[in-house]
Amino acid sequence: MPRRVVSTRNVTWAEAKELMRKRIEEGFTTVHHDKVYQYLDTFSMLSAKDSRRLVNEIVSETGLDSEVAVVIANICPSSPGEVRSILEMRRELKYEEELVGKILEIVSKYCGVTGESS
Repeated sequence: MPRRVVSTRNVTWAEAKELMRKRIEEGFTTVHHDKVYQYLDTFSMLSAKDSRRLVNEIVSETGLDSEVAVVIANICPSSPGEVRSILEMRRELKYEEELVGKILEIVSKYCGVTGESS
């Protein structure tokens, strides 16, 4: 029976890693699956649960959309310059230093970064 898409949402690398791990455990595995899992395992910095909490907090506290919040959760930026670079992926976003500071404050709770100046 063909599968159909019921809904979609942006997921973090950590969440994708969990989904891939489950698929591999169920026996749905190819060399491609293994390579993707290895990549996600290498670059995921948080647990799936913490990365989703981080995304949800960024969305609720800053009003940013989930796509930008997922990128922030994947990268765990540690400086204002890194946050600004991520926010620039959306040219229409107008960000103030207050927003950048709030994002760094939230990220530091989950990623353990200190928020160096830049």
